[in-house]
Amino acid sequence: MEAGVNASGDPHGVAVGGGIRLPLPAGLPDVDAKRLLWWGGLGAATVVGLLEWPVALAVGVGSVVAERLARERAAQPPAPGPRIPE
Repeated sequence: MEAGVNASGDPHGVAVGGGIRLPLPAGLPDVDAKRLLWWGGLGAATVVGLLEWPVALAVGVGSVVAERLARERAAQPPAPGPRIPE
């Protein structure tokens, strides 16, 4: 992949669905659009006062931990199921 071009091949944005594209600076690495919207929404809710910053911090840390655990679990091979005697 070329530097400054996201996975969809567009150097100027990321698709979020429904034909909508979010503009991004060219120097950013490939970003998942849903994650970008999540963090932007959390930050915006904090800035306008819908969330207090300690709550937003706790939600953000919980989100990072849950994402990391989900990625680790997805990378592990599935555990063998119980053996059924014949």
